[in-house]
Amino acid sequence: MQDLVSQVKREGMISTGIDLLLAVALAVFKVIGLASGGMFLIVSGIFIALICLSVIYRLRALRKISKL
Repeated sequence: MQDLVSQVKREGMISTGIDLLLAVALAVFKVIGLASGGMFLIVSGIFIALICLSVIYRLRALRKISKL
């Protein structure tokens, strides 16, 4: 049980970390202007991939919580 709780905590923290990284990166890209032109497609592709990764970790954590 303790192992399950630590796994849930780790996966939740990873998901939250990715979300915070996305928020900071979006602000930085907006300030320095990288999110315009041709870089927009690359940046948006990376953002979508990171959002999917965050959702996967969050769902894994929630599935483990439901087992408790």
